[in-house]
Order: sequence, then structure tokens, then C-alpha cells
Amino acid sequence: VSREGKEHTAMYYYPGYYKAKLVVDEVDVQERNILIPSKGWVALFDKKPVPFYFEKQEFLQEDGCEITPETVKAHDISFSPELPEINFFYVRDSMGLKSSDFSFEAEVRNNYSEGAGVCQFSEIIILFKHDIWAIPLSAPGCVAELRLHANRTDFTATYTDLSGLGCDLRNWTPVTVSSKNGRMEVMVNGRSAFQCPVTTPELEIIGVRVCFDGAGGVRHVKFGPSLLPQ
Repeated sequence: VSREGKEHTAMYYYPGYYKAKLVVDEVDVQERNILIPSKGWVALFDKKPVPFYFEKQEFLQEDGCEITPETVKAHDISFSPELPEINFFYVRDSMGLKSSDFSFEAEVRNNYSEGAGVCQFSEIIILFKHDIWAIPLSAPGCVAELRLHANRTDFTATYTDLSGLGCDLRNWTPVTVSSKNGRMEVMVNGRSAFQCPVTTPELEIIGVRVCFDGAGGVRHVKFGPSLLPQ
């Protein structure tokens, strides 16, 4: 904003929670929190500088959402030299849940495994106000490339056993993320795949983002109180 100006407008292309700042001489003098809801499910191709949004009839199904490789190709989106990243967002003002006690359940599949898509990299991102938990998934032979983010910490497969996050994503794969009594757990195909303490302040959940290299889908999504034992 110029010295004589009073307004500045910015475009937010992705649903989520943002912090707008007014900076004067490199000093933050004012901040404002901004929530961009999705108004139901939104699907997009993460294209720079402006993402491509799919029409709801192209991805919404009775039990979830799915973008097929054929739908991607119908919009002249190329799978080479880099795979397109397909995203599904569901964001609302409040889910009525906190990071200290919640459970997220869903089934996911990556329906593109050709060429550079052989690893079928996918990711479930739990969205909080001011933070995220990012749970990566891949084909079993590609887990060495995975990086999980939770409690403001990155856990890389180089130094953490993330082998449980490797699975056959050609089929619908059940995934659960739960938090209770100061610990969180990720389960894949009914088996514990990752656990760690929850050490960050309690955060409010606003939704989820699910990402796929190539194409994919998510269904039977459910948020609720934690399923972990007392």
C-alpha cells in the first residue's frame, strides 16, 4: 500500500486459513485472520499461477469425490514431463473439533500408475487454524521419499520408519488419523503406521485437503471424536 493509499486487495485461490499482515519498514503492525471456505467439496489442478477448477459434475459422487485420468486428459492437462497434482478441498468455518481429540476417517486411491506415476504419491492434509498435519502415502517401494508433518515437525523416511504408509493405492485404502490423550496415530488398512506425541497447543480443525500425483479419489470421509482408547 502506498503512503497515500488506504486499500489493498489480494486473491486467494485455495480454500483455507490465512493470516494477512500490514508490514511497515519490515515490522508487522497489524494482522488479520482470513478463512476461505470451500462451500462443499472443491477439486482443482494445482497449476501456477492460477489453479484449474473442475466442475462438480466431473468429480462429485454419491459417496465421495474422484478425478479419473480421462477427466484430466479431457482438459488437455499433460501427464509429462511432470505429473499434475490433483487436489480435493473441504473447508468450513468450524468442524467443532480440536487437535487434542478428533478422528478423521476416509478411503483413498490413486488411479494413475503409469510412467512417472508408478509411486502413486498421495497426501492427506488435516487443516487447522494456524497449522496442518500432512500424512503422505505411496506405493510400498517408494516410502523412502515420504515426509510426514505433524506438531510442527517434519518426519522424513530417512530417519523415521514410515514403511506403514506404503500401500497398494490402486485399490481403495482406508486411512484413519486420530488424536487423544497427548498422542496421535495414523492407521492404514487397519494397521498402525505412525505415532507421535502431540506437543503443540490445541488447534481448531477447519477441514481437509487430499492430494494426488496424477489423479485419484477420496470417499467415505468422516470427522468425529477420537477413536483411540482412553
